[in-house]
Amino acid sequence: MPTAGSWTCGGVCAALTAIEPTEGGQVWFSGSFPNEIEGVTFRGDGTVELRNGSNVYSGLLSAAVESPGSLDVYGTMQLDGLLTVSGNAALHSATVSSPAGTGGIAVGGS
Repeated sequence: MPTAGSWTCGGVCAALTAIEPTEGGQVWFSGSFPNEIEGVTFRGDGTVELRNGSNVYSGLLSAAVESPGSLDVYGTMQLDGLLTVSGNAALHSATVSSPAGTGGIAVGGS
């Protein structure tokens, strides 16, 4: 079981490359995910899944709520400055943001 704020790591790992404070108490974490992310699912046990075709990347959040019709998802998240994912494909960029007291994931291909 991965720890809160981290992801399982297989053939490719991508650490967060930047942590930058922004206005409104947000902190942006820039890193990379394998492939373009097609969907995000939050489960009742606190895990989150990022899907791309038949590939599913899963990690653990302390709590989460998905925004309907959007890949911008928010919830409580323990952030440790490191985000790793599993996969063996070309990397595309993604951003993790954390408004005060919450965490969010905004995903998309670059």
